[in-house]
Amino acid sequence: MIGVAGVIGVVGVGCTGGETADGIPDELAYVTTSSVVESTTTTEAALGLRVGDCLAEAPAIGATAAAVGDQVTASCDGDHGAEIYYAFDLPEGAFPQGGAIDELGHDGCYATFEPFVGSAYELSSLVFRVALPDEAAWQDGDREVLCVLSKLDGSPLTAPARNSGL
Repeated sequence: MIGVAGVIGVVGVGCTGGETADGIPDELAYVTTSSVVESTTTTEAALGLRVGDCLAEAPAIGATAAAVGDQVTASCDGDHGAEIYYAFDLPEGAFPQGGAIDELGHDGCYATFEPFVGSAYELSSLVFRVALPDEAAWQDGDREVLCVLSKLDGSPLTAPARNSGL
């Protein structure tokens, strides 16, 4: 796995259009690739993390994806600061410019939030952060985006977020 560098930000607006059977908008269907599949506890994500892994602390806003990889993991059954709920690869091509990479990352994380958590993002007590490859990582072939959720109020999660309705 090529190392990931990127920026994490808290985001939240919607997507429109048709959906696949699992609730993912048609225009994001490419995110279920052979290397990263819809949220499962066995899918390898960046830097040795797996979708479904929990982190002792929520990554700081603006933290790099490499910093997420350096986070201490924690049991999802006890207090934890964040959970990796989705990972996907962006399509090949030139590095998306002018905020396009942020939009692609946001749209993929937003579209998969409700199917994972079981609650609409706008009604949830959780927020998501998007870890994106930066331009240097992109040039090295890294296309992976990580979606990380945590509590809006900064308090710890006390159980897995999957189907929690939080």
